[in-house]
Amino acid sequence: MNAPAPHQSLGQRLADQAQAAVAWVRGLALFVKLVLVAGGACLSGAARFAPLPSAPVDVKDIVGIVGVVAAFVGAVALLFLDRNLADSLKLAADANAELQSVLVRAEGFGAKLAEAEVRDRRHRALRAAASALRDVLEKSLRRSPPDEPALMQEMLDVALGELQSAMGVVTGDIWTISIYRAEPGLKPVLRRVATRRSNRAEEVQPSREWGPGQGHIGMTYTHATEVVLEDVIDPGIRHLLHAPADKAKASDTSRYRSIAAVPVVTDGADEPWGVVIATSSRAGQFSPTPLSEGADRAEAMRVFSGLIALAVSIQHVRSQKPQRGALPTHQA
Repeated sequence: MNAPAPHQSLGQRLADQAQAAVAWVRGLALFVKLVLVAGGACLSGAARFAPLPSAPVDVKDIVGIVGVVAAFVGAVALLFLDRNLADSLKLAADANAELQSVLVRAEGFGAKLAEAEVRDRRHRALRAAASALRDVLEKSLRRSPPDEPALMQEMLDVALGELQSAMGVVTGDIWTISIYRAEPGLKPVLRRVATRRSNRAEEVQPSREWGPGQGHIGMTYTHATEVVLEDVIDPGIRHLLHAPADKAKASDTSRYRSIAAVPVVTDGADEPWGVVIATSSRAGQFSPTPLSEGADRAEAMRVFSGLIALAVSIQHVRSQKPQRGALPTHQA
């Protein structure tokens, strides 16, 4: 028997085997017709007319009996073969149809299992990122004086690999992960304090600054709620960008096709500290739809935002703590 081709599916291999079995049964039936029935009939007829010896045993009678027996056995065999062949073929067809249904369900289960494995890898990456970021925060407590921008960049660098894995970054994607801090003033300005990009040479280039309500970063800050866009060229969500004409670039819609921006909100603050944002050149990389693959990827920024908020709170407490040796002030 020939070995099955490696590219054949299980259903195709079973179908081929069923066809081979049916062909074998039909070949057996043909053999019975030709050898037993036809051969027995010919042998019986030849015994009547052929000049065969009759002494001491009547060979002609023996040959005739053998021919008749062979024809009878062949007829009985054909009776059972013909009777069961149609039922067998129907049974095989029904079994094959049931098998195809099982294979379809198995493929669906396999797809769900593969999706669950992808989700599990992302969740493990997020747990690893959270663990690494906690270590950075613990080490930062031993440093003096606090350096907030340096801490933000260190946190991003430590968690970068896990964040990329959780976001599902693939080779060829143009991606960015950045942290923006709201600089205080009459009108707060969101300035970038840390970034990593797929093209590392672009990290040293000047970054655009955003005011409240300007672009997806400004909108995230103003409303203190996340802005997750599946595809920025979708006419239904273009109104969410509100980027000033003097700050918009022609390459924005191709480089920043999908966006997940999350505010950094600290306890007791009236306004967000800033915004963490991830962008991708691949449409659908992030999605606001719950339980979708894109929503799972956006979860990386939600976790990162929460840990940035914790770091900011720790830095704020440290900055308010009196220096060792300083005398407390007394009011008269």
